Amino acid sequence: MVLFDAPTWPGVVIPSRPIGVVRITQREGKKERVRNDRIIAVPSNDERYGDVSDIPRSHREQLETFFAELGRLFGKQVEVEGWQKAAKAESLIEKAVRAYIDRGGARAE
Repeated sequence: MVLFDAPTWPGVVIPSRPIGVVRITQREGKKERVRNDRIIAVPSNDERYGDVSDIPRSHREQLETFFAELGRLFGKQVEVEGWQKAAKAESLIEKAVRAYIDRGGARAE
């Protein structure tokens, strides 16, 4: 999710940088719980946020509620486990890129 002050449309690319992760686990029915972390980013030139701790607590709580309710709309039991800093977000992005390449996706440049 990119925190952005202006309206935008689906598919628009916003040059961004990660500032953290919302740690989430979810389960559908009786299936095993799985991680479904959400990366939080801001536009690359937004200097207000260096880290998720710079987001006001009330906004972080609203994001947690949003992700939990969105999962519930799709019939999933969602548990928000907390927040992690930008380094964890960058690590998750690198892991996803490697997995994509390993599955035959385009090479990252």
